[in-house]
Amino acid sequence: MILTKLLQVETVHQSKKSQWSIFITMGKDVLYNVKNNPYINWRGILLDQANQSMKGISIEEDSRSQSSIPCFILDDTDIPKRGKCIEWIGRIFSHVTHKHDLGFKSLNLAYWSGKHLLHLDFSFHVEMGKKKNQGMKKSELKDRYKKERKDNSMGARRIEELVKKKTDCAIKMITRALKKGIESSYILADSWFFNSALAAFAIDKKVHLISRPKFNNWKYKYNGKLYTIGELIRKKNRNKEVKWNRHLRLKFIKVPVEFQGLQITLIYYKSKKRGSDWKSLVTTDNTLSAQKAFKIYQTRWSIENSYKELKQHLRYGKCMSRDFDGQISDATQCLMAYNILSQQKAINQHQSIGILFDKISKQWLKPTMMQKFWKEFYDIIKKIAEDIGTEIDILIDLAINQSSFLLQLSKLNLIATTET
Repeated sequence: MILTKLLQVETVHQSKKSQWSIFITMGKDVLYNVKNNPYINWRGILLDQANQSMKGISIEEDSRSQSSIPCFILDDTDIPKRGKCIEWIGRIFSHVTHKHDLGFKSLNLAYWSGKHLLHLDFSFHVEMGKKKNQGMKKSELKDRYKKERKDNSMGARRIEELVKKKTDCAIKMITRALKKGIESSYILADSWFFNSALAAFAIDKKVHLISRPKFNNWKYKYNGKLYTIGELIRKKNRNKEVKWNRHLRLKFIKVPVEFQGLQITLIYYKSKKRGSDWKSLVTTDNTLSAQKAFKIYQTRWSIENSYKELKQHLRYGKCMSRDFDGQISDATQCLMAYNILSQQKAINQHQSIGILFDKISKQWLKPTMMQKFWKEFYDIIKKIAEDIGTEIDILIDLAINQSSFLLQLSKLNLIATTET
């Protein structure tokens, strides 16, 4: 099922109609049963596979290069859908289109090893809305697919996550990754995820957080007084405490503050261009310089690139199954396929996932041609056996083991299949 993602086979039905059907001996119902099974622990499978994808890649933190520091990365992306009969489907607000589109939100936890990006975990989420109807009409809610699951099933747990707070789910994801033995120096997150719970969790687990704070009315204590993000930068700017970083070519101000009982650091920065706005980072690592914090946070963009590659090449989120278990399994298989490509990219130093995906897709033509060749070869041997009145197994054994010509053909097959 993972290979079908790499071979650009879009659905289970297509896999039985495609040229790859010669490798799939079971019926399509077997694949559907696996895909829609609510008892399969897809989360555990993905995490184990991601852990295995680190093998063969040396992860050494280089103090001179901030891009080599291992980090957990949190981010979400839209999963747009067209089918209104999909289980639990509803409308979500897209920050890309600024509209309420049909679909899910996918919260993903990725791991930047310093050399490659791996997806460790994910959860789908819905937005209930003020009327608690997910922006759907009564007739649309009635037509949605429904499925009974036992409370202790993995599928039921996934459905419970649909309405849970994203930061709570993110903390559980990171906890599972840490228990698996995946080590990280920082958690990188956008402003949507920053709150006191995530900051306290990072401090407790000794995995520092670097995020963007929300420009809202939250208060930060500085020199015994409370300020909002905006009030504090106006105060510091008036006092002319702005510094210039020639490496980043940015103005910045570093301010140690207390946030809901936590000692953290705010880092304001902006370009030298007249009229540019102040932006900010927040970190629980109070020893971190402004330049290093900025450089490390830039690593977060690797997950944005992965979303583009996942959706463009591996059809992430484009599953047409009505069953929510099918949606989860299909998304997991996409992420596992991406991890395979990411590992190969790191080992072989390919330019991008897209180039590697194209190369693998083209190489997979070889087994099909060899399969046809050996089928023709078998038919010829069978005809000869019938003509001389002997058993085909004896003739094949003699041909492969004693004929130097056919032995070379056997080696040729071995080389061709090994290359793929």
